[in-house]
Amino acid sequence: LREARFVPNVVLCSDALRTKQTWEIAKRAWRTEIAVYHVGEFYGGHLGAIRRALRKVPDEVKSLLLIGHNPGWEEAA
Repeated sequence: LREARFVPNVVLCSDALRTKQTWEIAKRAWRTEIAVYHVGEFYGGHLGAIRRALRKVPDEVKSLLLIGHNPGWEEAA
């Protein structure tokens, strides 16, 4: 992501320990503070939860990073 010069404005991350750890590693790629919100509904990776969360993202957010795990994430992609 850093090589592609992608910098998210906001991160929506599952509240699972594994995804929190993934974010802790990934955020080192950027030398800026990025707003991160932990979404409990992401834990199961259900497509409906992902869609509901996306609908709540304000239009002002121009780049968004989602962090979760399957089964729903593969379907959402």
